[in-house]
Amino acid sequence: MMKPAEREERRARLKRAIETLAFVRGDEAPHVSRSGKFRESGWLFDIRNVILRSEALDDSAALFWETFGGKNVQIGSIESAGIALVSGLVAHAAHRGEPGASGFYIRKSRKKDGLLKMVEGDIDPRKKIVLVDDVINSGKSFMRQIEVLESLGRKPEAVWMLVRFRDTAYYEYFREKGIPIHSVFELDDFKDTLGTKNLAKKEPPPPPRQAFYPVWKFASEKPSYQHVVPKSDPALDEKRVYMGSDAGVFWALEQSDGSIAWSYKVGLHPKGKGIFSSPVLHEGIVYFGAYDGNVYALDAETGKKKWVSFEADWIGSSPALAPELGLLFIGLEYGLWRKRGGIAALDMKTGKTVWAYRDMPTYTHSSPLYIEKHWQVVIGSNDGAAYLFDANNGTLLWKFETRRARNVRRGIRILLNATCI
Repeated sequence: MMKPAEREERRARLKRAIETLAFVRGDEAPHVSRSGKFRESGWLFDIRNVILRSEALDDSAALFWETFGGKNVQIGSIESAGIALVSGLVAHAAHRGEPGASGFYIRKSRKKDGLLKMVEGDIDPRKKIVLVDDVINSGKSFMRQIEVLESLGRKPEAVWMLVRFRDTAYYEYFREKGIPIHSVFELDDFKDTLGTKNLAKKEPPPPPRQAFYPVWKFASEKPSYQHVVPKSDPALDEKRVYMGSDAGVFWALEQSDGSIAWSYKVGLHPKGKGIFSSPVLHEGIVYFGAYDGNVYALDAETGKKKWVSFEADWIGSSPALAPELGLLFIGLEYGLWRKRGGIAALDMKTGKTVWAYRDMPTYTHSSPLYIEKHWQVVIGSNDGAAYLFDANNGTLLWKFETRRARNVRRGIRILLNATCI
């Protein structure tokens, strides 16, 4: 146990370090907000500039172990600031008489090679987990870590950080889960020196998440971790769940218990790219495309083939249906020079091609949208253009060049008048 004088000395020294090394005003160093806005006002805390210095990290570790010493804890965090913090706290444990201290960190996204880990370091089932970070504002970073741990059957004993931005009453999520929040400082502690104060509730705190519990779990064989793209979304009817897989197997699962009702293996396809297409159900038939270049129509009850359309080299697009026209629309991909993409309209009953447009210069991964009101279908391609067709006969009505919209901020929608020619 530290003596009160030592505790206050370390805390005061760490506070000065944060004030002089971590606090940045917008007029001194313009920065970009999380929403992507360039800001020349306001302020932020760059705590990394503190915890990467030996004396400040030593003070942080001493204050951490003053709270959690002798409680048999393991320290966890999320990359990237948390990595330095976890390492420093674990290293300091030996000087504090905490034998066997260890840590881990959670990746923001799963590693795409090697061991494909989401969590680096072994989570010790014998130890209580304390999650740490440099600051807490909304708490979303900690929430994500808690959800990862819960998926592994663990729950943190507490969360700890250097600076808390809001009153503890704001963090209802943690209170409802019984997870206490420990912070060395809050913004009010810097009121006299930096002019900060605890943030008000400009927005309501994140609502408590409804407690969903897995009823069953199904893991398809041979998943591909290299292709981090939108893949096959499930389709549902009254009894079953239908979905594609990276291994090229289409699955029908019983909703009641997750057991396999039937499966269907598509043809040869690139490794790890089997079925990215999301299925569509209509009147007992399930439709989807696959990277063997085919479009499939299967009986939803039995999994037996109704028809197969051999239309392209690859298909990653998802089908769109126009039942009143009896047509299915889907994007196409080819391996030919200057003929890489297109769209086809297939007869829903037979799979025969009613019309096709195959002159798009790049792949067409995207999925078409059928506009029932005007009997038109629109699709985007990798050339950065949107194409609008007459759904009945495939006449190209217009082509809109987006110029790939490199400088358009995310979140802005472009609305096109589908009736213009």
